[in-house]
Amino acid sequence: TEALNFKEIDNQTGTAGNVALFWTLLIVTLPISLTLVAMVAALFAGAFLALSAVIAALILLLICIAGAGTGLSLFGIIYGITQTFSTLPVGVYEIGIGITIGGVAMLLSILVYNFAVRLMPIIIGYLFDFMKYVCRKAKELFFYIKKECIG
Repeated sequence: TEALNFKEIDNQTGTAGNVALFWTLLIVTLPISLTLVAMVAALFAGAFLALSAVIAALILLLICIAGAGTGLSLFGIIYGITQTFSTLPVGVYEIGIGITIGGVAMLLSILVYNFAVRLMPIIIGYLFDFMKYVCRKAKELFFYIKKECIG
């Protein structure tokens, strides 16, 4: 629908009394209207803040996974090397576990990184698009109500 401005709506079929009645009712209901607008704005702000906090938490998780994976992998490999001098099969087994831990840590790090850096901004973009949609529909609702009250 095409957005109408106030003058176009006022000039359609309304009388001066209807226009005054509309603006009087609008001013009288402002405490309720502004409270609803503030609540919706707070919900969107909270959603954006929560998604930003999720990104920060995922990056912290990534740091923890990379650190723990590296430490455990190095520990397993070094322990395996020391065990090869006494018992070769046990040493090779421990080296294999250390390499496996490193690979799993790398896989988890890549997955967490992609979720935090690639997927979460897309979700934030969709939330922003939804916020624009809600604002556009609220504007259309206001013009529709004004048109119905005056016309």
